[in-house]
Amino acid sequence: MACVSKDYNYSKNCQNEMYLAHEREKEIIPLLLEKDAWLPKHAGVSLCMVPCVYIEYGNESHDKWLNDLLTRVKKIDRV
Repeated sequence: MACVSKDYNYSKNCQNEMYLAHEREKEIIPLLLEKDAWLPKHAGVSLCMVPCVYIEYGNESHDKWLNDLLTRVKKIDRV
């Protein structure tokens, strides 16, 4: 899971972690902490997350996004 903000995109450490996960074909679950944090207009890890289904923190109720996150994590655990 990547807690994505605009600062996350510009962090060299975060970029390295995302590229490594992408190269190893790991499941990436982006949790967007800010609106438009991963769109291609921002440098960094955007292209690694293009095929990902993201979860937007704050737009839905707490229970909704937490349930979405837990559902995705459980699917990974089964693989």
